[in-house]
Amino acid sequence: MTKYQTVSPKVQQVLDIIANKEMTFGEYTALFNNASNSTIVTEEEREILTDELIIKLRTLFPTKANRLLGNKSGKPQEFLEEILTEVNIKYDWSSVKNGGKNRTGDHVKAGGDMFRKESEGGFYISYYISYKNSDDWSVGISYKQKSADKPPYIQVGKRQVRKDSEFEPYKEDFPIETRLDAIDIFKSFLPEIVEER
Repeated sequence: MTKYQTVSPKVQQVLDIIANKEMTFGEYTALFNNASNSTIVTEEEREILTDELIIKLRTLFPTKANRLLGNKSGKPQEFLEEILTEVNIKYDWSSVKNGGKNRTGDHVKAGGDMFRKESEGGFYISYYISYKNSDDWSVGISYKQKSADKPPYIQVGKRQVRKDSEFEPYKEDFPIETRLDAIDIFKSFLPEIVEER
């Protein structure tokens, strides 16, 4: 467990309990509710406590945690839907199936790596939007999280999807805090791959 310099000794004691004591779902939930409603902790302390408890709940009790905290997919899908809505204003993102030229589909998709175990290279969260044109150039942006106790990040990629491609693929990971930079780079690739409306 991380030692936080900005928390009171009492809050650090609770953080140590969260990290080291085995508890039931009900006990973690009671701690979560107490932390969420406490009037004796600062906002920063409340956020630290609830973040640590969310990680524990999602890691140890994923199904029950979804009922308590909501589906883990909501934030990633909302993030990508907003980007898709914005790029659809200037670019024709529609799929071949819907009369367009996008050969990968025109909606937010779940990454295949989300359906594998973590030990097999799987991810806790992996959602993306992508566009592939008739020359096999592909551009995409993903919202990924390796496991419940790791921070999420944004991944931007551009490549030509051919075995004989002479072009070096581009792939870069961005911490969530720099997501606007990731979006800007993603958008910078669009004019050379996606047709404007």
